[in-house]
Amino acid sequence: MAEYGVFDRLYKNVSMETDIPVVPRWAPEGTEEAEQPRTSVRNDRTRIVGKYLVDGKEFTIRITIYDAIPESYDTIYQKNDGSAHPYEAGGITHYIVENVDNISAMWTNGYIEGHIQGDISVKELQLMIDSIYEE
Repeated sequence: MAEYGVFDRLYKNVSMETDIPVVPRWAPEGTEEAEQPRTSVRNDRTRIVGKYLVDGKEFTIRITIYDAIPESYDTIYQKNDGSAHPYEAGGITHYIVENVDNISAMWTNGYIEGHIQGDISVKELQLMIDSIYEE
């Protein structure tokens, strides 16, 4: 079984809903869980959010698990001017954008929508994304 370290509670919450890989296994050194992951259930989806701190800076991981693949994903993401930068990992295209001082990545994988956002570097974000798909 894979090790999820600081993301272990997030993984356990997500794994009760799906077995699709979506939770990172790698975190920046010194990452701490800021609060226990929160789960909210809506009409057609379950959203699980974990909040983390590294060197006093915050980032979040939000996993939305739909009951079925939606006709369209309706989440709105804010970003600075410019394009989203595609980043391939695990056969999935992730889109990396900047929003003010935060970096975000968002992606879909079937009925899953993933989002990592916060005061982290693009390299840290890419390492987290890569670790989702490690065996």
